[in-house]
Amino acid sequence: MLEMERKEELVKEIKTLIKSDNILEVKREIESLFKEYDSIFEKETAEKLAVFVSDGDKPEFFSMPKDDSDHAMEAFKTQFKEKVKNAQESKKAAEKKNYEIKQLLLNELKHLVENEDRISAAYDSFNDIKERWANVGNIPQNHVKEMQHEFRLLTEEFYYKIQIYKELKQNDLKKNFEQKQDVIARLKTLLKEDNIKELEVLMRALLVEWDTIGPTFKEKWEEIKTDFYGTYHELNDKIKTHYKQIRDEQKQNLDKKRALIEKVKSLLSEELKTTKHWQTASSTIKEYQEEWKKIGFVPAAYNQKVWNEFRSVGNELFAKKKEFFGEIKSQQKEISKVKKDLIASAEELVASVKEEGKADWAIAKKGIISLQRDWKKVGSAIRQDEQKLWNKFRKTCDEFFEVKDQQNKSLRDAEEKNLKVKDEIIGELKDFKPGKTQDNSLASIDALTAKYNAVGFVPFKQKEKQEKAFEKAVESAYKIAGVSKSQKEELLFNQKVEQLKSGKNSLKSLEYERKSVRQDITKAKGQELQLANNLGFFSGSDTNPLIKKAKADHSQAVSKREGLEARMKQLNIEINAAKKAEEAENAENTEEVGGGE
Repeated sequence: MLEMERKEELVKEIKTLIKSDNILEVKREIESLFKEYDSIFEKETAEKLAVFVSDGDKPEFFSMPKDDSDHAMEAFKTQFKEKVKNAQESKKAAEKKNYEIKQLLLNELKHLVENEDRISAAYDSFNDIKERWANVGNIPQNHVKEMQHEFRLLTEEFYYKIQIYKELKQNDLKKNFEQKQDVIARLKTLLKEDNIKELEVLMRALLVEWDTIGPTFKEKWEEIKTDFYGTYHELNDKIKTHYKQIRDEQKQNLDKKRALIEKVKSLLSEELKTTKHWQTASSTIKEYQEEWKKIGFVPAAYNQKVWNEFRSVGNELFAKKKEFFGEIKSQQKEISKVKKDLIASAEELVASVKEEGKADWAIAKKGIISLQRDWKKVGSAIRQDEQKLWNKFRKTCDEFFEVKDQQNKSLRDAEEKNLKVKDEIIGELKDFKPGKTQDNSLASIDALTAKYNAVGFVPFKQKEKQEKAFEKAVESAYKIAGVSKSQKEELLFNQKVEQLKSGKNSLKSLEYERKSVRQDITKAKGQELQLANNLGFFSGSDTNPLIKKAKADHSQAVSKREGLEARMKQLNIEINAAKKAEEAENAENTEEVGGGE
């Protein structure tokens, strides 16, 4: 974009300059602008050719499209060439003609000096030649010095070789002396001139005037000549010093600009991985660009080269920036899609928990929290989408927890009712009266236990306390029914299994219980082994009280281990049944989802 604007600016500048009446005065400036324009056009051509080839096309079929600026520039080049050609031809013709005229005048003056004896006629002819010489325009530059030198020598020879009348000679020498003193005075005023360009022009004019005045008194000549050329050389030293300072400054400016190029290269070598890094880098290079503008000129031989290098590294940096933010934009588009999917998942969760009797709040809550975590991790979407997406996601999450709060209130009310019902059942167990037979009593206890397990959930804070009260009440009822300790333990275990089967996460609860029984079996086996080892230390009759006790303890340990193994088998059966039920339910849900599609 910057290069397009620069092309348009170059067209405007050339359009103005090419209208100049003296095209040769602005020739170098116009050529410099043409060169800069061609450099930009070549770069554009190279870039478009690269794209053309990268698309699979052959370079020989490439044709560079031209815009209005390119067509205008072609027309200006043709016009410029024609104007320069005509101007140069005219200049050459004029200079050639002027050279021929001056050559004739020199010959005429030489002839006058060598042959004219009539003083008055010679003097008149000389003044005529001098006047005509002064009115002749420019000649070829390579002949200026030699021709001016020859004219000066002939002029001096004329005055000193021609015998003129004493009065005329004295008057003329005096007049020339005064004129030369005036030139010297004006030359000295230039010592205060600070405009070097103006100084150079005035110095050249005064030198020409000095040469055309003619000779003065011989006794004064060395003095005024020394005064004139001493001042002239002093001014010339001033000019040389000025241009040396400019060259030194330009060299310093070149060093400064090269240092800026190195700073940009240093930026290029840095790992710019974040938006903040690139914002900082962009600000920095803009500062470098402003600094570049303030530095000033460099030697002409390096001007275009350092500018091209600075622009190149700058363009490279901005190209990387464009690529970086292009990737970010692409990522943000993908993030927008991901966030839309997260919103859709959240909406599905809300819809599922709204279905009465189907909500598993533990799983649903984990799901919504997981979605919220994913939202935080995924990053930012496109700026114009981010706030809209967030508002929609937050609204959906808020709706989820509103539904949860509403249903939790209903659940809390139901749990409070269940708490009362279970307390009533516990009360019945505490007041248990035995039946006619033990079987009748056990049937009554089983019925109350089944009734208790079927009631449903109670508030979590009261659950443990109520379970302990229930177990104590059941144990008390079994005691009233006359159940043995071992039978009671078995019945209590069966009751516990039924409770685990009817509760939430039954499979997980059963597996936890199996783990506990497995640990008990390991301990029982250890005790059994220890008691068997102890028996090996005893010898004698079975009537020995110690032997009898050891055998009884070992037998009890074996019975305990066998009872625990029986429980393990029972739990394995229940766990396998629970797993099959869960698999069947998952398969049914999968079929429902597939059918919906």
